[in-house]
Amino acid sequence: MGAQSEELQAQQLISEADVLLESSAAAPQPFEQREDVDQGTARGNRKQAEAKLRSALTLRPNSAAAHRSLATLQYQNRKYDDSLLEIKRVVALDRPSADSYAFAGLLYSAKQEFGAALTAYDQALAMDARNVEALNGEGAIYLLHGKYGEAQKSFERAAKLTPKTVYLSSISVSS
Repeated sequence: MGAQSEELQAQQLISEADVLLESSAAAPQPFEQREDVDQGTARGNRKQAEAKLRSALTLRPNSAAAHRSLATLQYQNRKYDDSLLEIKRVVALDRPSADSYAFAGLLYSAKQEFGAALTAYDQALAMDARNVEALNGEGAIYLLHGKYGEAQKSFERAAKLTPKTVYLSSISVSS
């Protein structure tokens, strides 16, 4: 009975933390400064969310959901190394997913570790060739490194899947 109660309590804490994270604003893209968000309120919500997630992890240290939410929180706080540790825990605790690998690619990109980012995106795409986040991330890295043809291919594949979420769905390449 006690274990079931702890599980329910941990799930409640995770749910409450997720609501706080959603209300603190959408996760910023790497290097993006958000002007439309009250930073004080967002910071306060993130602190409350972190406290709830840490409490949930005290109750259930192997909760992949809590680690996943904590990874999102650390990303929002621009603590990319901490976020990567949490994503690695998620992959170890739960079955690996394309979304987890795509998120790792985003984190490596934010740290400007582009080789590791491409590896993570490749892992995501090996699991789900239709993962738009991985295609966009891969394309952005190729574009940044002057590999325009490869960038265009990635963005075009992503645009065919969901045109509204492609960051650079059309780029011109001059020969």
